Amino acid sequence: MYHIYNAGCRELCFHLLGIDEPDATFAKRMKGAGRISPAAMSAVHEAMDRAVGEAALKMESRMSIVATALSGAPFLGLLGTVWGVMDSFGGIATSNGDTTLRALAPGLAAALLTTVVGLLVAIPSMFGYNFLVAKIRDQITRLDSFAADFGSILERLFVDHRHGQDTLPSLGSLGSPSLPAAFSSAPGVGMSMSAEPQIAARRQ
Repeated sequence: MYHIYNAGCRELCFHLLGIDEPDATFAKRMKGAGRISPAAMSAVHEAMDRAVGEAALKMESRMSIVATALSGAPFLGLLGTVWGVMDSFGGIATSNGDTTLRALAPGLAAALLTTVVGLLVAIPSMFGYNFLVAKIRDQITRLDSFAADFGSILERLFVDHRHGQDTLPSLGSLGSPSLPAAFSSAPGVGMSMSAEPQIAARRQ
């Protein structure tokens, strides 16, 4: 979280004072600093978002080792099994018809051994991978929440929301409403607004 805090503060100081590194007059200039615009505050939010992304990439950078062990161990076990079966058939071929358990045992033992080793690597890797993915997801969520909360605090303290706001036009400046051409050309619709009171008087 320090990197997110540091990135947000440096970007804020750059827009407030024009510098992002503290100097001898930093504290004095900070006391007399004013406020920044919402556009400048969006740059502060972007800086903190970049820091969150860099932290997420750093946490996920070593997950490839666990993912490789998880996906590769079963295939290595299968390779050892096939190799052991092939060795067993080779032992049968060279036994001159003596197909006893003594001839099959070395190949079968090697096949079972490699299968067990592959499973011993794959099963803990699966549990460890799922645990680490959940922890990393939780940490990224916490970092996003911290960046949003810290950005809200900075926005309340240092942003002038009155700066650059466009005022809405008054109703008088908009003029009287006019019907579109498609409606005005329809029969019975193109009457003027002044004729409506006369029609109401006739009905009475």
